Amino acid sequence: MKTGRIVILIVLLGTLLTSLPAQTELPKTPQEWVKLRTQFIEENPGNEIWYAERGRAHAGSGNLDEAIKDFTRAIELNPNYGGAYYDRALIILKQGKKTEAIEELMISATIDRDERNQDYPPEAYKKIVELDPKDFRGHRGLGYITLFSQGQWPSYDEAIAHFTTALKLKPKDVDSLKWRATAYIRTEKFALAAADLTQAILLKPSFELYTLRAEANDKLGKTAVAAADTRKAETLSPEPAMKRAAEARTANNLEIAINEYSKAIDLGSTKAYRERGKLYIRQHRYDLALADLKQARVWHYDDFEVELGRGEIYSRLDDFPKALSAYSRVALKAEDKTAILFALDKRADMLLELEKPQLAIKELRRRWQILCDLGNRSAAEIERKRLQQMGLKENLTCLN
Repeated sequence: MKTGRIVILIVLLGTLLTSLPAQTELPKTPQEWVKLRTQFIEENPGNEIWYAERGRAHAGSGNLDEAIKDFTRAIELNPNYGGAYYDRALIILKQGKKTEAIEELMISATIDRDERNQDYPPEAYKKIVELDPKDFRGHRGLGYITLFSQGQWPSYDEAIAHFTTALKLKPKDVDSLKWRATAYIRTEKFALAAADLTQAILLKPSFELYTLRAEANDKLGKTAVAAADTRKAETLSPEPAMKRAAEARTANNLEIAINEYSKAIDLGSTKAYRERGKLYIRQHRYDLALADLKQARVWHYDDFEVELGRGEIYSRLDDFPKALSAYSRVALKAEDKTAILFALDKRADMLLELEKPQLAIKELRRRWQILCDLGNRSAAEIERKRLQQMGLKENLTCLN
């Protein structure tokens, strides 16, 4: 499990335990858990994890329709919450909708796979293969997880076997060819890698495929062929388009910048999704912006700029629960202190509009502490006075 997710769960557990009255026992039945989690949702309507937890409690009590509603709400708050897709898929499967369940499992596995989360993808892909052994995506996914496994030595032979099965089911799948070639390179089977990459390039040439084949050919001693592949790769690089987009954005030529970012995306740039999404926000084209930021999160899960963008959109749309959810991830996971301070301030303002002053005070108190830690005493003093005006009785003093 990723460190960021562990931090979120620890914070939530701490919230649960400290919010319970003294000597209160933890719930013992699914119904009691539903009641408790409903209480936390009422206190923090932007927290997708509480909805997912209540959904699991509903599922445990056999209330499948309510479980699906809660998992769906969790996904609305955080479209890249792979665990909610996974749990919703299991409920849908219980309702006899196998095809729909497989698609949900694929979303779950793909999101968490690209987040490098080790929890859901293996189980999701295994479930897909179990439900439909002829679905090449399950075999390809297992190959990917095996190839890029963390915390242990990857089993390249096992990964190759998964990709080979996927290719028997879909011989022209470029991703399976590319990743099997990657496994071949890591096991020094360079001729097999070059063969796979040649086939993939014929199907869909790209910067990455030519770069990989250049590596394989270089290891085979084919320096002239490798050099030719490198030159071809350079013509397919998204970097020139990204540079032109940045120049157009600086000149405030937004449509030109958007077109250049679109070209960069076509050439394989994942960061271009974020940059194009930010321009769509400036144009108030929120549906397009959200679609781009969702793609950006799949590839760059910890990119706090993506969450700031989503928070800004939902704030403008007065969808405070979703905005709170986005800013919460910035506050919990960003390393940039300025971004954290901004997110906490935004959360506090929205919580006040939702008439939850005590939660707003908690956000602002954390802002005060960060300002103290940064040595910004003047800003910390302004925050202290603001907190006092809101009714905080605690005597706050910066220690450094």
